Amino acid sequence: MGYEIGIIDGDLAQALRGLPDKKIQIVLLYYFAGLSDREIGEIYGTGRSTICDQRNNAVKKLRLLMDEMHYGK
Repeated sequence: MGYEIGIIDGDLAQALRGLPDKKIQIVLLYYFAGLSDREIGEIYGTGRSTICDQRNNAVKKLRLLMDEMHYGK
């Protein structure tokens, strides 16, 4: 996508690796590059609400993965 984003937090980097590539890109574009759901949707040729749903699902999965790392669930 033309962005280079470095993740310093090792746990976050490891959890991100547990997501599909597209969801990683959506999370990084939204939270680190500052793009809106609409702008990300334009990149992927899909609607804002679809991106919002995918981003929210990715964040839920990240939380689960990080909880598993920290609490052994």
